[in-house]
Amino acid sequence: MIRKLAAFVVLLAACWSGGLAAPPNWASPTKGIGMMANFPAPENDADPAFFVRAAGSISRHDVPIAIPKALDTVLYEGELVIVMGRRAHRVTEKQAEACIRGYTCGMDGSPLILDAQGERDPARSLAGKSADGIAPVGPRLIPRLDPNGHAITLKVNGEIVEQANTRDFVWKPARVVSEISRTVTLEPGDVIFCGATRAIPKMTPGDVVEVEIQGIGVLRNTVVAEP
Repeated sequence: MIRKLAAFVVLLAACWSGGLAAPPNWASPTKGIGMMANFPAPENDADPAFFVRAAGSISRHDVPIAIPKALDTVLYEGELVIVMGRRAHRVTEKQAEACIRGYTCGMDGSPLILDAQGERDPARSLAGKSADGIAPVGPRLIPRLDPNGHAITLKVNGEIVEQANTRDFVWKPARVVSEISRTVTLEPGDVIFCGATRAIPKMTPGDVVEVEIQGIGVLRNTVVAEP
């Protein structure tokens, strides 16, 4: 009860300041991009894929994640996030490297919406990823990655629920940017979530979720119910 009350107070403070879904100053996205199947897995027999999410879905460190009333189930995904520094339109991998401003942590809120048969509805579930403030990023930016990799740890209420490493990406960041830029122009401040090994059920009001990436820091947010 105390934890839920504290989360509600923080939510009110964020709303009062007008910063509920505002990203960090160094990320001013016209859009966000999400990646799917960017880690090796038996079921991933095709190239990684991407989708576009609304800019308003991008929030920041220490701002509550308010679960929309319209979404019954939202899952956790801890991911590395690319922040663009220059416009990228049909760039090569080498050119893409110069377009990246840096890297940060991201918590990709992943709605699970079922169809009438009780199966996941892919289109509606992806659309839910554009919900306001459902994808915070932060707390800081680093200019480059260690080629040996960065450990990614996702914690919910202090318990480790998923671990991954950037060295295992199917597509490294430069290729991610290059591939996306073939069809979608990336602008400075846009953010790209590089994908997770799996989604962890499920967001519950009062949860504290942490995404820690070695060498970057810890992105921490409290989950609350939408007022």
